[in-house]
Amino acid sequence: MTKKYIIISLIFILLLSACSNNNIVKRKDNFYNSKKSFQKSNLEDINNSPIKNVVNNTKNDIKSNTDISPNKDLNNKIQSKNKAVPEKSDFTEVINDVYKTQSNVIHKNVKNKVVYITIDDGPSIITPKFLEILDKYKIKATFFVVGINCLRYKDYLKEIASSGHSIGNHSYSHKYNIIYKNASQFYNEFYKTQNIIYTITGIWPKIMRFPGGSSNKITPEIEKALIRLNLQYYDWNSITGDANPKTIKVMTSDDVVKNVFSNFKYQDKIVILMHDSPNKIFSLNALPKIIERFKALGYSFDKLTEDVSPIHFSNGIVKNNDNRDETIQTFSEVNKEVYKSIYNDVVKDVYSSVYQEIYR
Repeated sequence: MTKKYIIISLIFILLLSACSNNNIVKRKDNFYNSKKSFQKSNLEDINNSPIKNVVNNTKNDIKSNTDISPNKDLNNKIQSKNKAVPEKSDFTEVINDVYKTQSNVIHKNVKNKVVYITIDDGPSIITPKFLEILDKYKIKATFFVVGINCLRYKDYLKEIASSGHSIGNHSYSHKYNIIYKNASQFYNEFYKTQNIIYTITGIWPKIMRFPGGSSNKITPEIEKALIRLNLQYYDWNSITGDANPKTIKVMTSDDVVKNVFSNFKYQDKIVILMHDSPNKIFSLNALPKIIERFKALGYSFDKLTEDVSPIHFSNGIVKNNDNRDETIQTFSEVNKEVYKSIYNDVVKDVYSSVYQEIYR
């Protein structure tokens, strides 16, 4: 009897379990059917919504190359391949890479930042080459000429003047032992050259440069001579290194560019010293590279005149003579500007990648 009740109980339990499983299956089917219905309904709503129309229009615009961005240049770059960010940490290499990829790099806060190219010791047989390069870039420079060379190359001196460049007095002989022997000799050297330049070009210079620079050269007597000559003197704050007799035999144009940028501190005013001499032709060859790099940094170019506040040496320190402190950005601040520009390019590439991923 007991076995009979056990068997009946097991049969009853099995029947209940079967009914329960059937209900679960039905509930699952209802759930999935509801989910599909919900997705279908929402998809239809999206297809009929204004958002879908905007997306479709955007796709069509991209396919038809329609300019949908306020920056046309950016749209033109959307289809281009991603550019690699320069890995080199060398400052000048970074500048070169940025210049190649973006023509208007780092133009923020570069208003009134000027480079003055000054070319000493000419005229010479390579003066026409200097003039040719300057004319190509539509730049005016300053030639501090030597009297004895003016007599040798009168036509080149005339060409300097007719091209609109500034002419400054750089003594007659360029021989230190004669020029700085005494104040009277100093005056004669510069006065003689003034007359030579005026006779050949009709220009009476108002600016001059001390051979070797002004450091330790100015005495009260020489100051009086400058006043009599009515000349303003100009030193420099950027060198090409082409005046060192120990290195000029092995120097290259790349060495010159490196020297110019080795002491570059993003100054508002940069006065570059280079020389017009056949044995320093590497400086001539470096000039286009120097111009292009400074242009990439947003600098303009101009010639020196008596109206430009001069840079003077003072105990080995370059100082402005315009009663103000020169604004100098640190190297890290320059790098911020450089990498900011690179960052902008990277953002454009990410923008491009996103578009290609969504609408391909």
